[in-house]
Amino acid sequence: MKAAPWISSSIACAAFSGAAFADCPDRLQRDPAFVALAAPDGAPRAQSAEDFRFVGDTTTLEELQAKVGPPDGTKGARRLVWCPPDGKVVEVESRTGTDIKFVRVNGKAVYKRK
Repeated sequence: MKAAPWISSSIACAAFSGAAFADCPDRLQRDPAFVALAAPDGAPRAQSAEDFRFVGDTTTLEELQAKVGPPDGTKGARRLVWCPPDGKVVEVESRTGTDIKFVRVNGKAVYKRK
């Protein structure tokens, strides 16, 4: 059985990119709105959903990414997704690209801007 051509291309890109990919759940990988992103080697990485608990009304996306690292993917233009090793999915949405509108863990809101 011959593998689909896009599979070998994906493997080649991952092998030569020098970047790490998160292990996001299959249900997220199958979502057509989800686009996986590669994190640079040595970038900080979120270890659990608890790493996002510090977010408040004045926290910016830049501050968030400095602490937990770059997102593992996106869903649309304004929703960033992290897949920490604890198996949870953390979604962060921004209205402007700098502010944080909400943080959800496995679909449950843990922060919402007032």
